[in-house]
Amino acid sequence: MTLDEILDRLKRLSPPGRGFRPHKYLLLLAILDVMRSNPNHGNWFVLDAQVRDRFAERLRQYGRPSDRERPWAPFFHLRNSGLWHLHPLPGREPSLDALRSVGGPKELRENIAYASLDEQLFRLLQDPRTASMVEEHVVSILTKRTKAGQTMRQLQDEPQDYTAELGNRSLFAHEKRAIQAISE
Repeated sequence: MTLDEILDRLKRLSPPGRGFRPHKYLLLLAILDVMRSNPNHGNWFVLDAQVRDRFAERLRQYGRPSDRERPWAPFFHLRNSGLWHLHPLPGREPSLDALRSVGGPKELRENIAYASLDEQLFRLLQDPRTASMVEEHVVSILTKRTKAGQTMRQLQDEPQDYTAELGNRSLFAHEKRAIQAISE
């Protein structure tokens, strides 16, 4: 698989528009972070504290307020991308093959020994320049596909003025009374 083919597959991880989900992209960024922090890391990944922490940080950077911190879902569902392979625990092959989704990390622990990147992708990501190109590509996809390109961090940094939207009124009676008292 060439770098161009990989970049093309990355574009197709989650369709743009209303149904866009950033989690697969966020997990890949977390995996890149793990590889950067340990250049000798092998091509095996588990959903351990390091991956979960990196995923959480990337979610804070590029997620939307409605995105939930559920790294087990992309860890499992990336298997459909051709970029990520799940390796079952001994004797759990039929169970893993039968799984269509996971509700939590327990199902991963019970069925999956580890995951690995596509071997060609892994080799490409070992080169810091290529890893940076892939990261920039993923970040570009995330910022284009999130609502108006606004990530959670950007939304948190911007002061919000809801008074114009609500016209100094409230949906709640107690707030309405408080607004009236303040306005008098």
